[in-house]
Amino acid sequence: MNIFFGSLFTLVILSFCFLLLIKSIRLKKIIPLVILIGTICFYLLCFFNKFIFHIAWILFLIPQILFLLYVFLFMMISLFKRKVTSNNNIEEEKNIYKPVSIVVAVHNEENVVTDTINNLLNLNYPKEYYDITFIDDFSKDKTVEILKSFNDKINVIDRSLDTDSNVMRGKPAGINKNIDKLKGELICVLDADSIIEKDFLNKLVPKFEDENLGMVQARNTFYNKNFNFITRLTSLDIYSMQHTIYIPLSSLGFGMFEGRAGIFRKEVFKKLNGYDTSLPGEDFDFGYRVTLEGYNSYYDDSVFSKEQITETFYEWLKQRKRWLGNHVLSCFKNLKPLYDNKNLSFSKKIAAFFFMINLLYAFTFNFFGPLILISEFKYTSSYSYIFILSFSLTVIFFCFSYILRTMKIWLILLIPVMIIYYWIFTIIQTWVFINEKVLNYKLSYKKAFHRKPLTNEI
Repeated sequence: MNIFFGSLFTLVILSFCFLLLIKSIRLKKIIPLVILIGTICFYLLCFFNKFIFHIAWILFLIPQILFLLYVFLFMMISLFKRKVTSNNNIEEEKNIYKPVSIVVAVHNEENVVTDTINNLLNLNYPKEYYDITFIDDFSKDKTVEILKSFNDKINVIDRSLDTDSNVMRGKPAGINKNIDKLKGELICVLDADSIIEKDFLNKLVPKFEDENLGMVQARNTFYNKNFNFITRLTSLDIYSMQHTIYIPLSSLGFGMFEGRAGIFRKEVFKKLNGYDTSLPGEDFDFGYRVTLEGYNSYYDDSVFSKEQITETFYEWLKQRKRWLGNHVLSCFKNLKPLYDNKNLSFSKKIAAFFFMINLLYAFTFNFFGPLILISEFKYTSSYSYIFILSFSLTVIFFCFSYILRTMKIWLILLIPVMIIYYWIFTIIQTWVFINEKVLNYKLSYKKAFHRKPLTNEI
Protein backbone atom coordinates (compact mmCIF):
# COMPACT_ATOMS: atom_id res chain seq x y z
CA MET A 1 0.00 0.00 0.00
CA ASN A 2 2.83 2.39 0.86
CA ILE A 3 4.49 1.78 -2.49
CA PHE A 4 1.20 2.42 -4.31
CA PHE A 5 0.44 5.69 -2.49
CA GLY A 6 4.07 6.78 -2.61
CA SER A 7 4.27 6.18 -6.37
CA LEU A 8 0.95 7.93 -6.98
CA PHE A 9 1.89 11.02 -4.98
CA THR A 10 5.38 11.07 -6.49
CA LEU A 11 3.78 11.11 -9.93
CA VAL A 12 1.93 14.28 -8.90
CA ILE A 13 5.19 15.90 -7.75
CA LEU A 14 6.88 14.92 -11.01
CA SER A 15 3.97 16.47 -12.91
CA PHE A 16 4.35 19.68 -10.91
CA CYS A 17 8.10 19.68 -11.62
CA PHE A 18 7.50 19.15 -15.34
CA LEU A 19 4.99 22.00 -15.46
CA LEU A 20 7.42 24.24 -13.56
CA LEU A 21 10.10 23.46 -16.15
CA ILE A 22 7.70 24.28 -19.00
CA LYS A 23 6.71 27.56 -17.32
CA SER A 24 10.36 28.46 -16.77
CA ILE A 25 11.04 28.04 -20.49
CA ARG A 26 7.82 29.62 -21.75
CA LEU A 27 7.83 32.61 -19.39
CA LYS A 28 11.62 32.98 -19.58
CA LYS A 29 11.75 33.25 -15.80
CA ILE A 30 14.30 31.74 -13.46
CA ILE A 31 12.02 31.35 -10.39
CA PRO A 32 10.16 28.20 -11.60
CA LEU A 33 13.53 26.60 -12.40
CA VAL A 34 14.91 27.53 -8.97
CA ILE A 35 11.85 25.98 -7.29
CA LEU A 36 12.25 22.85 -9.41
CA ILE A 37 15.93 22.46 -8.52
CA GLY A 38 15.19 23.24 -4.86
CA THR A 39 12.51 20.53 -4.74
CA ILE A 40 14.87 17.93 -6.23
CA CYS A 41 17.66 18.90 -3.81
CA PHE A 42 15.24 18.69 -0.87
CA TYR A 43 14.32 15.09 -1.65
CA LEU A 44 17.95 14.16 -2.29
CA LEU A 45 18.86 15.52 1.15
CA CYS A 46 16.04 13.48 2.69
CA PHE A 47 17.33 10.38 0.92
CA PHE A 48 20.97 10.74 1.98
CA ASN A 49 20.50 12.28 5.44
CA LYS A 50 18.35 10.44 7.97
CA PHE A 51 18.07 13.43 10.32
CA ILE A 52 16.70 15.70 7.56
CA PHE A 53 14.38 12.86 6.53
CA HIS A 54 12.85 12.77 10.04
CA ILE A 55 12.63 16.57 10.29
CA ALA A 56 10.88 16.75 6.89
CA TRP A 57 8.31 14.15 7.94
CA ILE A 58 7.59 15.89 11.24
CA LEU A 59 7.23 19.33 9.63
CA PHE A 60 4.96 17.97 6.92
CA LEU A 61 2.82 15.98 9.37
CA ILE A 62 2.13 18.94 11.68
CA PRO A 63 -0.45 20.63 9.37
CA GLN A 64 -1.99 17.23 8.60
CA ILE A 65 -2.55 16.48 12.30
CA LEU A 66 -3.72 20.03 13.08
CA PHE A 67 -6.24 19.92 10.23
CA LEU A 68 -7.47 16.51 11.40
CA LEU A 69 -8.01 17.89 14.92
CA TYR A 70 -9.86 20.91 13.52
CA VAL A 71 -12.18 18.75 11.43
CA PHE A 72 -12.81 16.42 14.38
CA LEU A 73 -13.61 19.37 16.65
CA PHE A 74 -15.92 20.91 14.04
CA MET A 75 -17.64 17.56 13.50
CA MET A 76 -18.35 17.27 17.23
CA ILE A 77 -19.68 20.86 17.41
CA SER A 78 -21.96 20.14 14.47
CA LEU A 79 -23.23 16.84 15.88
CA PHE A 80 -24.04 18.30 19.28
CA LYS A 81 -25.68 21.41 17.89
CA ARG A 82 -29.44 21.08 18.07
CA LYS A 83 -30.74 20.21 14.64
CA VAL A 84 -33.12 22.89 13.39
CA THR A 85 -35.80 22.01 10.87
CA SER A 86 -37.30 24.16 8.16
CA ASN A 87 -40.64 23.97 9.99
CA ASN A 88 -39.51 26.46 12.60
CA ASN A 89 -42.33 28.40 14.17
CA ILE A 90 -42.07 31.94 12.83
CA GLU A 91 -45.04 33.42 14.66
CA GLU A 92 -42.82 35.63 16.79
CA GLU A 93 -41.02 36.87 13.70
CA LYS A 94 -43.86 37.31 11.24
CA ASN A 95 -44.46 41.00 11.96
CA ILE A 96 -40.81 42.01 11.60
CA TYR A 97 -40.36 43.42 8.11
CA LYS A 98 -37.49 45.37 6.64
CA PRO A 99 -37.09 46.65 3.06
CA VAL A 100 -35.25 44.03 1.00
CA SER A 101 -33.84 44.30 -2.51
CA ILE A 102 -33.43 40.92 -4.19
CA VAL A 103 -30.70 41.08 -6.82
CA VAL A 104 -29.87 38.43 -9.42
CA ALA A 105 -26.92 38.86 -11.79
CA VAL A 106 -27.35 36.83 -14.99
CA HIS A 107 -25.39 35.96 -18.11
CA ASN A 108 -26.90 33.78 -20.86
CA GLU A 109 -29.52 32.29 -18.54
CA GLU A 110 -32.54 32.10 -20.87
CA ASN A 111 -33.19 28.53 -19.69
CA VAL A 112 -33.89 29.43 -16.08
CA VAL A 113 -34.81 33.09 -15.56
CA THR A 114 -38.56 32.71 -16.13
CA ASP A 115 -38.90 30.10 -13.38
CA THR A 116 -36.69 32.16 -11.07
CA ILE A 117 -38.78 35.30 -11.59
CA ASN A 118 -42.06 33.46 -11.00
CA ASN A 119 -40.63 32.02 -7.80
CA LEU A 120 -39.57 35.46 -6.52
CA LEU A 121 -42.90 37.05 -7.35
CA ASN A 122 -44.72 34.60 -5.09
CA LEU A 123 -42.89 34.91 -1.79
CA ASN A 124 -44.78 35.13 1.51
CA TYR A 125 -43.44 38.60 2.21
CA PRO A 126 -45.31 41.90 1.86
CA LYS A 127 -44.93 43.19 -1.70
CA GLU A 128 -44.32 46.72 -0.44
CA TYR A 129 -41.28 45.50 1.51
CA TYR A 130 -39.31 43.86 -1.29
CA ASP A 131 -38.31 44.57 -4.87
CA ILE A 132 -36.58 42.42 -7.48
CA THR A 133 -33.71 43.51 -9.73
CA PHE A 134 -32.04 41.48 -12.46
CA ILE A 135 -28.64 42.69 -13.68
CA ASP A 136 -27.88 41.31 -17.13
CA ASP A 137 -24.15 40.94 -17.73
CA PHE A 138 -23.87 41.20 -21.54
CA SER A 139 -25.96 38.13 -22.39
CA LYS A 140 -25.89 36.98 -26.00
CA ASP A 141 -29.00 34.81 -25.86
CA LYS A 142 -32.62 35.82 -25.16
CA THR A 143 -32.12 36.54 -21.45
CA VAL A 144 -32.65 40.32 -21.73
CA GLU A 145 -35.73 39.86 -23.90
CA ILE A 146 -37.27 37.51 -21.33
CA LEU A 147 -36.41 39.84 -18.45
CA LYS A 148 -37.98 42.84 -20.16
CA SER A 149 -41.21 40.92 -20.67
CA PHE A 150 -41.56 41.19 -16.86
CA ASN A 151 -40.74 44.91 -16.82
CA ASP A 152 -43.87 45.84 -14.91
CA LYS A 153 -42.98 43.45 -12.07
CA ILE A 154 -39.19 43.54 -11.81
CA ASN A 155 -36.35 45.99 -12.40
CA VAL A 156 -33.97 45.19 -15.24
CA ILE A 157 -30.48 46.63 -15.59
CA ASP A 158 -28.99 45.91 -19.01
CA ARG A 159 -25.24 46.39 -18.67
CA SER A 160 -24.75 46.31 -22.45
CA LEU A 161 -26.24 49.83 -22.49
CA ASP A 162 -23.42 51.13 -20.27
CA THR A 163 -21.56 53.85 -22.17
CA ASP A 164 -18.34 53.31 -20.21
CA SER A 165 -15.91 51.61 -22.61
CA ASN A 166 -13.83 50.31 -19.68
CA VAL A 167 -16.76 48.69 -17.93
CA MET A 168 -15.74 45.57 -16.02
CA ARG A 169 -17.81 42.47 -16.63
CA GLY A 170 -18.97 39.84 -14.19
CA LYS A 171 -21.40 39.48 -11.29
CA PRO A 172 -19.26 41.28 -8.65
CA ALA A 173 -18.66 44.30 -10.89
CA GLY A 174 -22.32 44.42 -11.89
CA ILE A 175 -23.54 44.50 -8.29
CA ASN A 176 -20.82 46.94 -7.19
CA LYS A 177 -21.71 49.44 -9.88
CA ASN A 178 -25.46 49.25 -9.35
CA ILE A 179 -25.68 48.92 -5.57
CA ASP A 180 -27.09 52.46 -5.20
CA LYS A 181 -29.96 51.57 -7.54
CA LEU A 182 -31.11 48.94 -5.05
CA LYS A 183 -33.58 50.54 -2.64
CA GLY A 184 -33.61 48.03 0.20
CA GLU A 185 -31.96 48.33 3.58
CA LEU A 186 -31.06 44.65 3.12
CA ILE A 187 -29.69 43.05 -0.04
CA CYS A 188 -30.57 39.45 -0.88
CA VAL A 189 -28.24 37.96 -3.52
CA LEU A 190 -29.36 34.96 -5.57
CA ASP A 191 -28.07 33.03 -8.56
CA ALA A 192 -30.00 32.78 -11.82
CA ASP A 193 -31.28 29.29 -10.96
CA SER A 194 -31.96 29.91 -7.26
CA ILE A 195 -35.43 28.81 -6.19
CA ILE A 196 -36.08 29.86 -2.60
CA GLU A 197 -38.81 28.72 -0.21
CA LYS A 198 -41.79 31.05 0.17
CA ASP A 199 -40.87 32.00 3.75
CA PHE A 200 -37.20 32.62 2.91
CA LEU A 201 -37.37 36.34 3.77
CA ASN A 202 -39.82 35.84 6.65
CA LYS A 203 -37.32 33.54 8.36
CA LEU A 204 -34.09 35.43 7.69
CA VAL A 205 -35.00 39.13 7.82
CA PRO A 206 -36.01 39.13 11.55
CA LYS A 207 -32.48 38.08 12.46
CA PHE A 208 -31.36 41.58 11.47
CA GLU A 209 -33.03 42.90 14.61
CA ASP A 210 -29.50 42.30 15.92
CA GLU A 211 -27.98 45.63 14.87
CA ASN A 212 -24.49 44.13 14.73
CA LEU A 213 -25.54 41.35 12.36
CA GLY A 214 -23.91 42.05 9.02
CA MET A 215 -24.81 38.96 7.04
CA VAL A 216 -26.94 35.80 7.02
CA GLN A 217 -26.34 32.80 4.77
CA ALA A 218 -29.05 30.22 4.01
CA ARG A 219 -28.38 26.62 3.06
CA ASN A 220 -28.04 25.74 -0.63
CA THR A 221 -29.42 22.40 -1.82
CA PHE A 222 -29.50 20.85 -5.28
CA TYR A 223 -32.18 19.62 -7.67
CA ASN A 224 -29.92 17.27 -9.57
CA LYS A 225 -27.89 15.75 -6.74
CA ASN A 226 -28.89 12.22 -7.87
CA PHE A 227 -28.36 12.85 -11.59
CA ASN A 228 -25.12 10.83 -11.82
CA PHE A 229 -22.09 9.73 -9.83
CA ILE A 230 -20.38 13.13 -10.12
CA THR A 231 -23.40 14.99 -8.73
CA ARG A 232 -23.71 12.51 -5.85
CA LEU A 233 -20.08 13.04 -4.85
CA THR A 234 -20.23 16.81 -5.28
CA SER A 235 -23.44 17.17 -3.29
CA LEU A 236 -21.99 14.98 -0.50
CA ASP A 237 -18.92 17.25 -0.49
CA ILE A 238 -20.94 20.48 -0.28
CA TYR A 239 -23.49 19.14 2.23
CA SER A 240 -20.60 17.87 4.37
CA MET A 241 -18.97 21.30 4.13
CA GLN A 242 -22.20 22.93 5.28
CA HIS A 243 -22.61 20.63 8.28
CA THR A 244 -18.99 20.15 9.33
CA ILE A 245 -17.58 23.61 8.58
CA TYR A 246 -20.32 26.24 8.20
CA ILE A 247 -22.32 25.32 11.31
CA PRO A 248 -19.30 25.31 13.68
CA LEU A 249 -17.87 28.49 12.11
CA SER A 250 -21.22 30.19 12.60
CA SER A 251 -21.16 29.09 16.25
CA LEU A 252 -17.77 30.80 16.56
CA GLY A 253 -19.12 33.96 14.92
CA PHE A 254 -17.21 33.63 11.66
CA GLY A 255 -19.10 34.52 8.48
CA MET A 256 -19.44 32.18 5.52
CA PHE A 257 -20.96 33.72 2.41
CA GLU A 258 -21.62 31.56 -0.65
CA GLY A 259 -22.44 34.38 -3.05
CA ARG A 260 -26.07 33.32 -3.36
CA ALA A 261 -28.98 32.70 -0.98
CA GLY A 262 -27.45 35.21 1.41
CA ILE A 263 -28.63 38.53 2.84
CA PHE A 264 -26.42 41.40 3.99
CA ARG A 265 -26.87 45.01 5.06
CA LYS A 266 -26.45 47.48 2.22
CA GLU A 267 -24.55 49.86 4.50
CA VAL A 268 -22.06 47.09 5.37
CA PHE A 269 -21.54 46.30 1.69
CA LYS A 270 -20.79 49.96 0.94
CA LYS A 271 -18.58 50.34 4.00
CA LEU A 272 -16.46 47.43 2.73
CA ASN A 273 -16.36 48.95 -0.79
CA GLY A 274 -18.34 46.04 -2.17
CA TYR A 275 -16.93 42.92 -3.76
CA ASP A 276 -13.26 42.59 -4.67
CA THR A 277 -13.42 42.21 -8.46
CA SER A 278 -9.76 41.15 -8.69
CA LEU A 279 -10.57 37.76 -7.18
CA PRO A 280 -11.95 34.70 -9.04
CA GLY A 281 -15.03 34.83 -6.80
CA GLU A 282 -16.62 37.41 -4.57
CA ASP A 283 -18.23 35.28 -1.88
CA PHE A 284 -15.56 33.92 0.47
CA ASP A 285 -13.62 37.19 0.62
CA PHE A 286 -16.74 39.25 1.33
CA GLY A 287 -17.78 36.99 4.21
CA TYR A 288 -14.23 37.15 5.56
CA ARG A 289 -14.20 40.97 5.49
CA VAL A 290 -17.62 41.23 7.14
CA THR A 291 -16.14 39.28 10.06
CA LEU A 292 -12.93 41.34 10.12
CA GLU A 293 -14.99 44.51 10.29
CA GLY A 294 -16.45 43.26 13.57
CA TYR A 295 -19.95 42.32 12.41
CA ASN A 296 -21.70 39.14 13.45
CA SER A 297 -22.58 36.56 10.82
CA TYR A 298 -25.01 33.68 10.89
CA TYR A 299 -25.42 30.48 8.89
CA ASP A 300 -29.01 29.20 8.99
CA ASP A 301 -29.27 25.55 7.95
CA SER A 302 -33.06 25.58 8.37
CA VAL A 303 -33.72 27.93 5.42
CA PHE A 304 -33.23 26.55 1.93
CA SER A 305 -32.50 27.62 -1.60
CA LYS A 306 -32.40 25.10 -4.46
CA GLU A 307 -30.13 25.30 -7.47
CA GLN A 308 -28.22 23.13 -9.92
CA ILE A 309 -24.85 21.47 -9.53
CA THR A 310 -22.17 20.56 -12.07
CA GLU A 311 -22.88 17.26 -13.83
CA THR A 312 -19.60 16.42 -15.59
CA PHE A 313 -16.03 16.01 -14.36
CA TYR A 314 -14.81 18.79 -16.65
CA GLU A 315 -17.41 21.23 -15.29
CA TRP A 316 -16.55 20.16 -11.74
CA LEU A 317 -12.85 20.72 -12.43
CA LYS A 318 -13.40 24.25 -13.74
CA GLN A 319 -15.67 25.16 -10.85
CA ARG A 320 -13.31 23.78 -8.20
CA LYS A 321 -10.35 25.57 -9.75
CA ARG A 322 -12.25 28.87 -9.52
CA TRP A 323 -13.50 28.19 -5.98
CA LEU A 324 -10.08 27.12 -4.73
CA GLY A 325 -8.40 30.05 -6.47
CA ASN A 326 -10.80 32.34 -4.67
CA HIS A 327 -10.10 30.59 -1.37
CA VAL A 328 -6.30 30.76 -1.71
CA LEU A 329 -6.19 34.41 -2.78
CA SER A 330 -8.76 35.53 -0.19
CA CYS A 331 -6.89 33.87 2.66
CA PHE A 332 -3.60 35.52 1.73
CA LYS A 333 -5.25 38.87 1.12
CA ASN A 334 -6.86 38.88 4.57
CA LEU A 335 -4.02 37.28 6.55
CA LYS A 336 -2.42 40.51 7.78
CA PRO A 337 -5.75 42.30 8.50
CA LEU A 338 -6.86 39.22 10.42
CA TYR A 339 -4.03 39.20 12.94
CA ASP A 340 -3.65 42.98 13.08
CA ASN A 341 -7.29 43.28 14.12
CA LYS A 342 -7.33 44.09 17.84
CA ASN A 343 -11.12 44.04 18.13
CA LEU A 344 -11.65 40.55 16.71
CA SER A 345 -12.66 37.98 19.32
CA PHE A 346 -10.41 35.03 20.06
CA SER A 347 -13.06 32.57 18.83
CA LYS A 348 -13.23 34.31 15.45
CA LYS A 349 -9.44 34.21 15.13
CA ILE A 350 -9.48 30.50 15.96
CA ALA A 351 -12.12 30.01 13.25
CA ALA A 352 -10.11 32.01 10.70
CA PHE A 353 -6.96 30.04 11.53
CA PHE A 354 -8.76 26.95 10.19
CA PHE A 355 -8.51 28.31 6.64
CA MET A 356 -4.78 28.98 6.98
CA ILE A 357 -4.22 25.44 8.24
CA ASN A 358 -6.29 24.18 5.31
CA LEU A 359 -3.96 25.96 2.86
CA LEU A 360 -0.85 24.55 4.51
CA TYR A 361 -2.48 21.13 4.70
CA ALA A 362 -3.28 21.05 0.97
CA PHE A 363 0.12 22.45 -0.03
CA THR A 364 2.16 19.90 1.96
CA PHE A 365 -0.17 16.98 1.22
CA ASN A 366 1.12 16.09 -2.23
CA PHE A 367 4.78 16.42 -1.25
CA PHE A 368 4.62 13.25 0.85
CA GLY A 369 5.01 10.90 -2.14
CA PRO A 370 8.82 10.74 -2.37
CA LEU A 371 9.06 10.67 1.44
CA ILE A 372 6.79 7.60 1.52
CA LEU A 373 9.00 5.84 -1.04
CA ILE A 374 12.14 6.78 0.91
CA SER A 375 10.46 5.36 4.04
CA GLU A 376 9.80 2.13 2.19
CA PHE A 377 13.18 1.59 0.56
CA LYS A 378 15.75 3.56 2.60
CA TYR A 379 14.67 4.18 6.20
CA THR A 380 12.19 2.16 8.19
CA SER A 381 9.55 4.38 9.80
CA SER A 382 5.86 4.50 10.62
CA TYR A 383 5.37 8.05 9.30
CA SER A 384 3.66 6.93 6.10
CA TYR A 385 1.05 4.97 8.07
CA ILE A 386 0.37 8.02 10.25
CA PHE A 387 -0.08 10.14 7.12
CA ILE A 388 -2.46 7.71 5.38
CA LEU A 389 -4.46 7.20 8.58
CA SER A 390 -4.72 10.95 9.29
CA PHE A 391 -5.95 11.70 5.77
CA SER A 392 -8.50 8.87 5.84
CA LEU A 393 -9.81 10.00 9.24
CA THR A 394 -10.02 13.60 8.04
CA VAL A 395 -12.29 12.56 5.16
CA ILE A 396 -14.38 10.31 7.43
CA PHE A 397 -14.86 13.03 10.06
CA PHE A 398 -15.61 15.59 7.35
CA CYS A 399 -18.44 13.49 5.87
CA PHE A 400 -19.79 11.94 9.09
CA SER A 401 -21.44 15.05 10.45
CA TYR A 402 -23.79 15.29 7.46
CA ILE A 403 -24.32 11.51 7.32
CA LEU A 404 -25.21 11.23 11.02
CA ARG A 405 -27.27 14.44 11.25
CA THR A 406 -29.41 13.30 8.31
CA MET A 407 -29.18 9.55 9.09
CA LYS A 408 -28.29 8.78 5.47
CA ILE A 409 -26.09 5.89 6.56
CA TRP A 410 -25.77 4.43 3.06
CA LEU A 411 -23.54 7.40 2.13
CA ILE A 412 -20.76 5.74 4.14
CA LEU A 413 -20.25 3.57 1.05
CA LEU A 414 -19.07 6.66 -0.84
CA ILE A 415 -16.31 7.56 1.63
CA PRO A 416 -13.55 5.50 -0.11
CA VAL A 417 -14.34 7.38 -3.32
CA MET A 418 -14.42 10.68 -1.41
CA ILE A 419 -10.82 10.01 -0.33
CA ILE A 420 -9.82 10.09 -4.01
CA TYR A 421 -12.14 13.08 -4.57
CA TYR A 422 -10.40 15.15 -1.89
CA TRP A 423 -6.97 14.06 -3.08
CA ILE A 424 -7.79 15.62 -6.48
CA PHE A 425 -9.01 18.64 -4.51
CA THR A 426 -5.58 19.08 -2.91
CA ILE A 427 -3.82 18.76 -6.28
CA ILE A 428 -5.90 21.62 -7.72
CA GLN A 429 -5.40 23.78 -4.64
CA THR A 430 -1.64 23.15 -4.60
CA TRP A 431 -1.31 24.06 -8.27
CA VAL A 432 -3.30 27.26 -7.75
CA PHE A 433 -1.11 28.13 -4.76
CA ILE A 434 2.15 27.52 -6.66
CA ASN A 435 1.05 29.66 -9.60
CA GLU A 436 -0.73 32.50 -7.83
CA LYS A 437 1.42 32.96 -4.72
CA VAL A 438 4.81 31.37 -5.45
CA LEU A 439 5.27 32.20 -9.14
CA ASN A 440 2.98 35.26 -9.09
CA TYR A 441 1.41 33.89 -12.28
CA LYS A 442 -2.25 34.77 -12.84
CA LEU A 443 -4.40 31.79 -13.79
CA SER A 444 -7.61 32.11 -15.78
CA TYR A 445 -10.90 31.13 -14.13
CA LYS A 446 -13.94 30.36 -16.25
CA LYS A 447 -17.61 29.91 -15.49
CA ALA A 448 -18.32 26.23 -15.02
CA PHE A 449 -21.54 25.49 -16.89
CA HIS A 450 -24.79 26.62 -18.46
CA ARG A 451 -27.87 25.71 -16.49
CA LYS A 452 -30.75 23.57 -17.68
CA PRO A 453 -34.44 24.57 -17.58
CA LEU A 454 -35.95 24.31 -14.08
CA THR A 455 -39.66 23.85 -14.77
CA ASN A 456 -39.66 20.09 -14.25
CA GLU A 457 -37.72 20.46 -11.01
CA ILE A 458 -39.98 22.91 -9.18
